[in-house]
Amino acid sequence: MEKSQMLLDYMDKIQEFFEMINSYVDMAIEMFHKAKHFVEKIIEYLKQGIDYVVDYVGGRFNDEIELPEDYIFV
Repeated sequence: MEKSQMLLDYMDKIQEFFEMINSYVDMAIEMFHKAKHFVEKIIEYLKQGIDYVVDYVGGRFNDEIELPEDYIFV
């Protein structure tokens, strides 16, 4: 009986240990989600800044630019 009680105590301690690890993993996942959201905001602000600078300089190039190669007849 004493050995079984000791075994149950060890199992309880192991369960507490794994529950603690699980809570730390949950906290880490939450922190990574917050960090991801923060990085996405930074990227969005950078995109807006780049778009502002490009518009100020004169806009984006058009895909229909005529190149000298367009005039070469083969």
